[in-house]
Amino acid sequence: MTFVKNVFPHTQSLNALKSCLLFNEVEDEKLALLLENCGYIRFKSGEILNHEGEPFKHCPLMISGQIEVYRHTYLGEEKIFGLFCTGEIVAIV
Repeated sequence: MTFVKNVFPHTQSLNALKSCLLFNEVEDEKLALLLENCGYIRFKSGEILNHEGEPFKHCPLMISGQIEVYRHTYLGEEKIFGLFCTGEIVAIV
C-alpha cells in the first residue's frame, strides 16, 4: 500500500478534527500545529488498511464513511472487532 501525503483544505481539516471528541475543545492555533504533521488519505471501499498482527503505522481520524475491523477467531472465522465512523479515531491495540 502506498501512502501519499495529500493536502486537505485547512478549514475542512480543522472541522474534521473538531468533529472528534478528543479535539473538539482544542484551540484552532494548536490544531493547526497538529495538522502540520497530518496527511489526507482516501481509501477505496473494501481496501485493506492493515493486516492482523502488523504494527499500525497510522492513527486515522475518519472524515467520512466507516472502517470495519475484523479479527480471526481460534477457529479461523472472521468476526467484526470494531466499527469506526465519522469523527472517530481508528485505534486498534
